[in-house]
Amino acid sequence: MRLVWSADGTELFYTTPADVKSVRLSDGFIRTLAAVNGFLDLELAPGGVALYVVSVPASGPPDVLVDLFSGHRFPDLPVGYGIPHNVMQVAVSPDGRRIAFELDAGIGLYDLASGAVVSVPGCTPALDFDPPPAVFSPTGAEILCRNPSGGPTGALIVELASGSARAVEAGGYVRWGSDGLRTFEGCAPSGRPMFCVRDVDAGSTRGLYAVDPMFLPGGAAWSPDGRAIALWELARCDDSPSFICWPVRARLQIIDVTSGNATVLASGTDIPGAMAFSPDSGRVAYVFGTMIHARSVR
Repeated sequence: MRLVWSADGTELFYTTPADVKSVRLSDGFIRTLAAVNGFLDLELAPGGVALYVVSVPASGPPDVLVDLFSGHRFPDLPVGYGIPHNVMQVAVSPDGRRIAFELDAGIGLYDLASGAVVSVPGCTPALDFDPPPAVFSPTGAEILCRNPSGGPTGALIVELASGSARAVEAGGYVRWGSDGLRTFEGCAPSGRPMFCVRDVDAGSTRGLYAVDPMFLPGGAAWSPDGRAIALWELARCDDSPSFICWPVRARLQIIDVTSGNATVLASGTDIPGAMAFSPDSGRVAYVFGTMIHARSVR
């Protein structure tokens, strides 16, 4: 399931196994935006000018890109979702002109105006990043992707105009904002399991949040302003600590990136799902069981 805020923070767009819907937060009104045979991703363009869905037509491949706001269909998008590179998302550039996606086990850029497709040299789909398949810089002039020869956290920053690349270490949950490129990832300073924030440009790592031995991580997301991280945690089984217990016990933590202080935003026995911060970073929408919730984090 994908969960995406509207640009003005008044609606939530989300996917189900059969369609794409929106819910208006003021009164809970739900409308269906598209009914498709299947979907692979949902992404809002900067400024909310377009809502892209990658869908699978009822007749089968090829996969198609559709703007649900205008109804415009981009039938020539050569999306390849094959094993072993099963990347399920697209990424829209900050200027809204290009989309990054998987192309022949690499990264392709699709020009929405011309329909032209070019490959980003040296990149492979970023299976160790979130969000995949790649991350644009704040200006859109560079892109972060996986370095095929760099190991689990090996990445490349590619300058799109020249194709020149530099190798960096970046894995886990990635945020590339005006304050730089940072990741939220597992670490073990002094042998103690933690989550750390890595400043990729400075090459520094800071322990942020001590892992609770009673819980396993179940997914995380950065706030747009970079000041907070939402983290799902799932209770371990007492007799099998490497497994999640059934019935599920889950909680959603909001971690302050500056102080490391964590606050439980939600908890219960429902199965956790997608989550997303609002554009102003003041709220988090999350799926718990079969319900979508939106709550303030400040």
